[in-house]
Amino acid sequence: MTEQLFLAVGDIGPYRAESPEKLFEYCVYVLQRADLVFCHLDTPYSDRGSPSASRGVPRRGPPQALDALRLAGFDVVSFASNHGMDWGVEPFLDTLARLREHHHVVGAGHDLDEARRPAVVELGDGTKVGFLAYCSIVMGRLSGYIADVGKPGVAPLRAWTHYEPMVEMLDYTPGMPARTLTFAYPEDVAAMSHDIARLRKDADVIVVSQHCGVTLIRAHVAMYQKEIAKAAIDAGADIVLQHHAHILRGIGFHRGKPIYYGLGDFGYEAGLSTKGTVLRPGTRESKQMAELYGALEQRGEGGPYVGPEERLFSMAARFVISGGQVREIGYLPSKLNSAMQATVYGRTDALGEEVFRYVEAITRDAGLNTKYSWSGDTVVAVPLDQ
Repeated sequence: MTEQLFLAVGDIGPYRAESPEKLFEYCVYVLQRADLVFCHLDTPYSDRGSPSASRGVPRRGPPQALDALRLAGFDVVSFASNHGMDWGVEPFLDTLARLREHHHVVGAGHDLDEARRPAVVELGDGTKVGFLAYCSIVMGRLSGYIADVGKPGVAPLRAWTHYEPMVEMLDYTPGMPARTLTFAYPEDVAAMSHDIARLRKDADVIVVSQHCGVTLIRAHVAMYQKEIAKAAIDAGADIVLQHHAHILRGIGFHRGKPIYYGLGDFGYEAGLSTKGTVLRPGTRESKQMAELYGALEQRGEGGPYVGPEERLFSMAARFVISGGQVREIGYLPSKLNSAMQATVYGRTDALGEEVFRYVEAITRDAGLNTKYSWSGDTVVAVPLDQ
């Protein structure tokens, strides 16, 4: 049987209008060797619009920067992003239109039906791979980022957050530290499960992308992340890809199917610093960002990127597909430079081994059921009981 190589990376956010191909210059040879490549796009691209009610820094990149995706060879793009509407509806729709000129797009649309519509790609051996994408980083029922009937936006996969005192070993005391509990919206899980079941008749392999997770906390997998990932597999998904946390998470398995709990960044220039955002100097938001960067620098976590040094660890999820099935599961270790450009490293590279050990550690710390081993320059992942 002919083997087909499928690679998937996490968040990308090109920002350079000139020479956009430079963003992936150190890893393009790896991407272009694959038969199918997926990414999540986190930023809208347009010359139109105005900042909307973003929950963070409202992001909008120059339209020319989108050429980075085409030149790198990405085939399927999730745009189920919590930043998609940062500058309003027009930039969101402009981005969709530009993406669709060269890519299959999932997770976003002119209305809810379109946002939940899958993409199906046929590989060289005839295997059909189907994609769906959803976003959990939206504010409940009132978010303007969510698609609806006649309304543009993203396909929602929302979750509630509940806090309760940690009182197992002590009597209840006001002010006790809290445990954070998260639960997915049943109606959103049901809609995703329906989408997956409907896609099964048209696809041999189903990939579900979920934009979810808690940002920049080492090894942390929220309750609802496991819930929505397992629900996708129970409904018929073969691969679950999660992203948004801007830091790597470990890989888990459910019923023998892989769950990547956080793919990290793979080229995220948008919002690298207050200069890398669309905020005007002197505004309240830009001052808040400057204060954030100052606090990070005091903690030793400053620099051109936000977060700890380990934010620069990354990976490209790697799958071998043949005969309508996923035959091999793993990843290619990667690390970003200070410009957030990814380089892929092999077993003989010290940085490749560094990423390998880090993923082993965070997988163990998160209590996930996976073991890793090198196969050439590829890391293979299998369930612990296999």
